[in-house]
Amino acid sequence: FDTAPTGHTIKLLQLPPILEAGIEKLQSWSTTIYSYWETFKGAFASTEEGTRLTAKTKQEITEKLQKYKAGIQRVGQMLTDSLRTRFVVVCIAEYLSVSETKRLLQDLVTCNVAASHVIVNQLVTADAHLTDKEMAKIEKWANTPGMSESMKVVATKARNACRLTSSRRAIQTKYLTELQTAPQVQEANLTIVQVPLLPEEVTGPTAIGNFSKLLTSPDFNQTKANEATAPPAAKMPRVLYDKASTTTSGADASSAPAEPAAANPLASKVEALLEDPEIQALIEQGGPKAQNAIEDLKANPMNVMTYMADPELQPLVQAAMKKLF
Repeated sequence: FDTAPTGHTIKLLQLPPILEAGIEKLQSWSTTIYSYWETFKGAFASTEEGTRLTAKTKQEITEKLQKYKAGIQRVGQMLTDSLRTRFVVVCIAEYLSVSETKRLLQDLVTCNVAASHVIVNQLVTADAHLTDKEMAKIEKWANTPGMSESMKVVATKARNACRLTSSRRAIQTKYLTELQTAPQVQEANLTIVQVPLLPEEVTGPTAIGNFSKLLTSPDFNQTKANEATAPPAAKMPRVLYDKASTTTSGADASSAPAEPAAANPLASKVEALLEDPEIQALIEQGGPKAQNAIEDLKANPMNVMTYMADPELQPLVQAAMKKLF
């Protein structure tokens, strides 16, 4: 799921242990609270009735506190379970964003939350960058004598656009390198995913589908920390949302020996879930639409967010999520 800005996200990650500590404190104060409650109830009810109500109230409060504590513990365990939860950080290659990203990665380590990727968005590509010699040619062309007024306007705009993109790329390269060499990235063996600045707005299914290929395509631009220096537990999937793909650095991928695919715990849970009678009944009730959704989710589980907003499929999605987690 998408999280709030950095500060709010860190507070969210720190919330389970804080709430758990608060509930434990309430439980330790229960004797004092109950004695106040008995005094209060004794003023309005007979001794027998007051005792009965107090015992019932004690039990209800104790059960609710235990229920809340168990729920908070489940949330905390889910956030720190690297098999079910991993953090994908998105930033841009500028000073403030990179600094905030490095702080966030450090806080994630403190909270025992696994991170796997950093997506650097809106990067000016190499084909939009001019070298000093190329820029000098543009300057010379823009100042060519005898150029018509209309052509001068075009030349000036082209020169300014080239200056802008080249300057932005130089700035972005500086901070992208700083991020790639940061200890927070190197020590966690994170993958840096470089997403280019696009000429069009990413809205609508087609544009979003095309944009997703920048994250899932096997030849998208990515770099990662030295795999050999990372402990085995830190070697998480390198390609976003692609359980079958792997990437290599340095040598040609074709020369690297194939490694057996790691077992996916979630996949086995999904297969078992499809055998559940309640889930099968909801799929049958949903008809072809539900069956098509199941096939789509088998291929790409991340599409579950699409179906959660569909009123016809909500009962199926909610039941499945409840049984899975």
